[in-house]
Amino acid sequence: MKTRFRHNSAPAREPQESGLKQMYERLEKLRKARAIEFSLASDSALLVWCVQTREALEQKRERELNYISRRASKHIHTPTDEAYESDQVLLEQVIAFLDMAIEKGKEAGYL
Repeated sequence: MKTRFRHNSAPAREPQESGLKQMYERLEKLRKARAIEFSLASDSALLVWCVQTREALEQKRERELNYISRRASKHIHTPTDEAYESDQVLLEQVIAFLDMAIEKGKEAGYL
């Protein structure tokens, strides 16, 4: 009977470790795609960034509210749920700040 050897001598990765690495790689790509050099950006570029960021935060807020609502309807409440609930206040404040910045930028004619 012949013994079969693996062609790749590296140990197999655990699925969870591989999944985490892929997630971090995707996050890094997204981070680079959304990166902006604030000190070098024009006023209109900064305003566009504010608009895009505001839209992304609003979508995040809605996803988290839906998540919290679904779990509450099932009578599930964990520390993660509490964190999402407290994050809602911060998200609302940041969105309000971006709304103000966008309005000021429009008044100044940057958009």
